[in-house]
Amino acid sequence: MAQLQVFVLSLLSTISFGGLNLVAWNFSFPTDLESFLWKFSCVGMLVLPIIFATTAYFWESGSTRSYIVLTLIALSYGVIRLYVIVECFIALRSEPAQVYCSMYWSSYIPHI
Repeated sequence: MAQLQVFVLSLLSTISFGGLNLVAWNFSFPTDLESFLWKFSCVGMLVLPIIFATTAYFWESGSTRSYIVLTLIALSYGVIRLYVIVECFIALRSEPAQVYCSMYWSSYIPHI
């Protein structure tokens, strides 16, 4: 029973991570290709864990076919996660100049 709980919690956390990245669905990206790849990656981060879980549950364990499919799904998920991490840093190249301006918080937050 504990193993099933860990499996379900792992599945929910990976799906939640993918869902959280959907917040940036309509954000502006430096290129249209990067925008498409971001959206594709977000959908992949939602769908691949579900496919992995159903494949692991319904296919017989220990078979070569299921091992190959599960490995390909896991590798695909890893590549997608890596792209999302890299894209977060790559997108910094096209930020507007106002991002780098200093804020004077004392003018916004009153002091006692």
